[in-house]
Amino acid sequence: MKTILLLICFVVSYNYSAGQLSGSVKDNSNNTVAAARITVFSADTTFFSEARSNATGNYQFTGLPNGNYFIGASHPATGYVQSPITINGTVTYNISLPPDTAKG
Repeated sequence: MKTILLLICFVVSYNYSAGQLSGSVKDNSNNTVAAARITVFSADTTFFSEARSNATGNYQFTGLPNGNYFIGASHPATGYVQSPITINGTVTYNISLPPDTAKG
């Protein structure tokens, strides 16, 4: 019985791996962008998480399951950008937002 319980604990701890994603958000003039919306989501949309960049343009996600995702970023004063990203442990990903091309 002890062997089975130990094996179950090992399998549960082995399958759960949490990653961390952080970085900074800047515009095309290299200025930091506060309050940018950063999203991380799986291709099949079964996983989604959102954060905002702080006053110095930094963002952070913790507890992300390791795997392949897309990261998207936008701000009302800029355009939207999206890229594939792989989370495996601690990852730093800096984002450069394009200029807003919408005409209004």
